[in-house]
Amino acid sequence: MMDGHSMGQTAEGPQAVQFATYTAMKAVQRWLLWKEVPQEGRKPLKVPHYVNGSKRGATDTPDDWAQLTSYDATKAALAQRGEGWGLAFALGPDGTGGHWQGVDYDDVEAKGLGSIANRWAKGDLHDWGHVEISPSGTGAHVIGYGRQFPALGSNATGIEAYSAGRFFTVTEQERRAMPPVTGTVQRSSAHKKTGVCS
Repeated sequence: MMDGHSMGQTAEGPQAVQFATYTAMKAVQRWLLWKEVPQEGRKPLKVPHYVNGSKRGATDTPDDWAQLTSYDATKAALAQRGEGWGLAFALGPDGTGGHWQGVDYDDVEAKGLGSIANRWAKGDLHDWGHVEISPSGTGAHVIGYGRQFPALGSNATGIEAYSAGRFFTVTEQERRAMPPVTGTVQRSSAHKKTGVCS
């Protein structure tokens, strides 16, 4: 059964992930906001909020799904917020057997990740996910759809990957070539710890 959170298809085979990913993302109710929260001596946290202003609690539950909203409604809510807010997309199961997935390539140039990031941005993996430049301007984030997999948390490689319990902030600045990746983009794609993106 197709609902506002799902692709309306199973996660069987390559057809489950080979589609216009961002168009599909905009068609499902998996959107929320994030707010930047300063930390002394550390980079700011990106804390997820529902459009009603409340902080996101437990993820991947019926109550959580009920508070995720459409792309248009979330964009409208974002327009009413001030500095330090951004657009975000919830990863995780959609109720059909498929999962919205995210891969974070941190500091692409410094960590020697240019070749694999370019496969997503313009190479053989291009049609398998939506690729954006990160808010820092030095990394890349990929959002896709398919099967659940074990999370790859923070580690020395600079690559993290999740299919549940996380969100990605969304810059809407699609990346088609990297490296070089320099500078800082306007607010709004990262992710991380359960309920908190850093």
